[in-house]
Amino acid sequence: MLAAVLLAACASATAHAPNLPGAQREVETYIDSGRYLEDFAKVVSRAQTWMQQQASSASRPAIVLDIDETSLSNWRAYRVNHWARILQGDCNLEKGPCNIRVWQAMGLSTAWIDRRRSKAGGGATLRPQREVMPDFTFHSLGELADAVTRT
Repeated sequence: MLAAVLLAACASATAHAPNLPGAQREVETYIDSGRYLEDFAKVVSRAQTWMQQQASSASRPAIVLDIDETSLSNWRAYRVNHWARILQGDCNLEKGPCNIRVWQAMGLSTAWIDRRRSKAGGGATLRPQREVMPDFTFHSLGELADAVTRT
């Protein structure tokens, strides 16, 4: 009886499994058609309008962005990886594979907000596989904002 239930559950799960190659083609069509950039531009425009409205009432306006798909699009690296997330090796954008972390580090300056002021431990932050020295270190977002407004 248990075997019959397990077989039925497996058959049901496979019947509703997404078509991965089809989904990958849909993503590529969305990007290649220009709709991705159009949608992206609409969102950026709305965000820009909102930020300008907020900035008028802020004494020291600042913006902090997450890197992934906020200020850096990863689709080029994911496409060469056939939409897989690869975290090992180097990044070859022509032939693949492309380590997403290597891709994200290409040509970007990095800043570390060291709220712990060099004390041991990282709070909830996981220990990285390899240490990376940031270009800048600040002890608070306020220090980062001050540095940005001075440039």
